[in-house]
Amino acid sequence: MLYFDNAATTYPKPEQVYKEMDRLTRECAVNSGRGSYKKAENASAVINETRKKVSEFMGAENAEDVIFTSSATEAANRVLRGYGFEENMTVYVSPYEHNAVMRTLEALRKEKKFKIKVLETDEKGYLNLDDIEYQFMCDEPDFVCINLASNVTGYVLPAERVADMAKEYGAIVLADAAQAAGNIEINLKETNIDILIFAGHKSMYGLFGVGGFITNSRIFDRDKNITPVIFGGNGEDSLNLELSERGISRYEVGSPNIAAIGTLKTAIDTIEKDLVKNVEKLKVYCMDHPENFYFMDVYSSVSYSEKMFVNVDNSIHNYDIMGGWASKSPLYRKKLKAYQINTMEEGLLSMENVYFVRKKAEDMHWLSNYYESHGENIKITLVETIDDVFEIYRIEAANL
Repeated sequence: MLYFDNAATTYPKPEQVYKEMDRLTRECAVNSGRGSYKKAENASAVINETRKKVSEFMGAENAEDVIFTSSATEAANRVLRGYGFEENMTVYVSPYEHNAVMRTLEALRKEKKFKIKVLETDEKGYLNLDDIEYQFMCDEPDFVCINLASNVTGYVLPAERVADMAKEYGAIVLADAAQAAGNIEINLKETNIDILIFAGHKSMYGLFGVGGFITNSRIFDRDKNITPVIFGGNGEDSLNLELSERGISRYEVGSPNIAAIGTLKTAIDTIEKDLVKNVEKLKVYCMDHPENFYFMDVYSSVSYSEKMFVNVDNSIHNYDIMGGWASKSPLYRKKLKAYQINTMEEGLLSMENVYFVRKKAEDMHWLSNYYESHGENIKITLVETIDDVFEIYRIEAANL
């Protein structure tokens, strides 16, 4: 099967990840922090080593700034529900936010009565920094949520610039790195981003079951500003019914997923070593050999550093076609200001991070031959930037 749904989750994982999952499940699948026996100590060591690795990978100030959760969605809920929103606060969001953020904010807005405003974009969907500066002047921000990269278009948002602007008003900045971590370099401590959310199973090439949030301790006091919203045991001070007032144990309650957490370190080690250069090789191959892909249309100038997308003009989506391929469901619609990307009938597939999916260039030949031999009337459009996506899918707001 050719797998193109990497924006949802990367698959398959590096072989090293599978091997480490098997080892940890057999050797360390015990409850960390609950005893002083050797396996429990080993399990705690696995978590601490991964915490250190994630902190280095994301450019955190300290390893203790990393809090593990079961997913980025849980992390978003813990951060947003734990933050002290108040009536009449102004919360800004980008038009590219995931529902893990937007649905949580909407539920809180109804409860807390704060305002949610969308950051301004230009006619092509890029954030318009001049307009955003004016927005902030007219209605000062208290909290800003910004996705580092869109899982729909691949647009890498100018999050650091927006964070700098927000900090002029003392706003808290939450950045969603679920799609970005592993794709772009992140150095949290050098930014004005207060809180960063991550997902282990996407472009970090880990497993389902691990995500988290990282706070920028240089500018943000996590333990003072984020109240726990989930309570339970953590192996610490068990006779006390109150959680500790500071530290990791204030947030990491319940039994941790040792295998998922531990394999995340292995995944990061792997992608740091191999992934970027091999993804670039595949992009170069696709762009330099158009004769192999009669069904592809290439738009804009060649820029191998940009993320690539494939548009499939037929109704085959989200299925394995005779061992063929898997893609994102076409039932995906996202409005952006006066325009929209409409993939209700045409699937938008990410070509991002496919090194571990297509280890052989012959796979793309197979795809071409398959559709030719089976008589499928298919057209794949290969685009490189958000400009191309909007140019193809732009629709007047009045026609929506």
